[in-house]
Amino acid sequence: MNKTFCYFGMVAGSIVFACAFVMFVLPTTGDDVMKMKMISAAVALGGLFSVFRAWYHYRHADEPMGWKGSLLLIQQMKNRGEVVRYFFNPMQMRFRTAWELVILVALILFKSRFAIVFALLMVGVKGLLLFNELRYWKAYHKLKDLENMPEVTYDHEDAVMEVRGQDIIIVDPCYFCADTDFWEANWQHFCNNELTEEMGFRNALSFSVSDYQITDLVDDSGAEVGSWSSDSNTVGCFLLDDVLRINPDFAKELECGMVIRNFSGQVRFHFEQKTSPWTFYGQEVEEDAVVLYIEGAGNRQFHSQEVDL
Repeated sequence: MNKTFCYFGMVAGSIVFACAFVMFVLPTTGDDVMKMKMISAAVALGGLFSVFRAWYHYRHADEPMGWKGSLLLIQQMKNRGEVVRYFFNPMQMRFRTAWELVILVALILFKSRFAIVFALLMVGVKGLLLFNELRYWKAYHKLKDLENMPEVTYDHEDAVMEVRGQDIIIVDPCYFCADTDFWEANWQHFCNNELTEEMGFRNALSFSVSDYQITDLVDDSGAEVGSWSSDSNTVGCFLLDDVLRINPDFAKELECGMVIRNFSGQVRFHFEQKTSPWTFYGQEVEEDAVVLYIEGAGNRQFHSQEVDL
């Protein structure tokens, strides 16, 4: 905080304290003399507190203050309890309640009908500020946790899946994991082809892929077999029964992937390193990429190909 600002804060607080103290000690008469003295005492204490807080911030002028400073301090706190204690620390600028309490004391002493309204308004505003600081703390640390997650190492070696007379689906796994905790808990396994029976997959392939993918599948004659798309940059080949066991409702959304019924044979994921510049669907690409090609050999033949379907 600016030292000049703190200096004027100490001067102003001292003036308020002096005036209020004079009002407190002056002999007065009337029915409300004690109430006025109590209000004068509250104002004097408020002025004295303002002097003390200005002096405190003058001594700690190098510390970040204000809203930005509060956010920086909150980032360093380890739990919600520290955030709450910090919020109710009268030395911190986020509190700013001393003068509201003086006003509330005056309203209560004179039995004003606005005392309850003012108290509720003060509690509501302070509660909202505290809620926002707790929410910021939670969001900040969740982002830090995500940043500190172990890096996913994408294995782009070719892989083969053997199938015997079963329905298969080529699809982005995030589609059938939608609105469940299953995707969030296992997305790294999907990225690295680490699917197990414990997860519900008896036979499957799944890898991370780049933004550039050959998503159109044709047979040996060039006729369209189908296509797939990806929102999470992940794609896999799964037994359809396994997918529907995880999410039965996905039966209504099979068009999100490509279903091949009663397939017997091999599905091969082939990865090819592309070095810029290279051509993708007729457009020149100016960055390196690992491109996935899918090949099926068995009672149905299909392979990835750039086509305009």
